[in-house]
Amino acid sequence: MTAHRVLAAYRVTFVACIVGLSALTIARDASAHAHVVPLASAEIVAALLLLFRRTQRAALAGLLAVFAIAGAATVAGGGWPIHLVLYGASAAAIVLIDRHDVRS
Repeated sequence: MTAHRVLAAYRVTFVACIVGLSALTIARDASAHAHVVPLASAEIVAALLLLFRRTQRAALAGLLAVFAIAGAATVAGGGWPIHLVLYGASAAAIVLIDRHDVRS
């Protein structure tokens, strides 16, 4: 398997996970927290945009913004949003590696 195919598979897997987790967050927390639906919806849109090379930079900016806001809310609630750091690093890695065209 080429590096390009590995990156493509990771991209699709990452997007599927983010979309699924965002949908679960909406279903679980929408009635308890007013900010959940718009934030998770923005996350879904940004994640889907990450699937396409033309929109991946804008998608990365959107995802990092969502992760930062969600992280701040988590910290304010007494939590440790370590998972959001991993999500942001993964999104950045996808875009930065793709930018250097890993086709083998």
